[in-house]
Amino acid sequence: MSMSAAQSAAFKSNSGFVPTDAYTLFVGAVMAFLILWGVWAITTGYKGWAQGKLPSDKFFGLFLRFAVMYLVVGFILLK
Repeated sequence: MSMSAAQSAAFKSNSGFVPTDAYTLFVGAVMAFLILWGVWAITTGYKGWAQGKLPSDKFFGLFLRFAVMYLVVGFILLK
């Protein structure tokens, strides 16, 4: 459901920016958080794999889960 012209004007006058800018900021923040979390998770998994504490299939599963999650969230937020 989109906002009416009056609602958009009220939002812009009160916040100082248009609603699409707020949406862009939200999507950017969510995607940046997912990238940072993914880098942390994959780095931690790699350290465990390099020390022999994490089997290769578990490390690959971690990477695959992150990739699928990033694609699904990206598809939902960016469509």
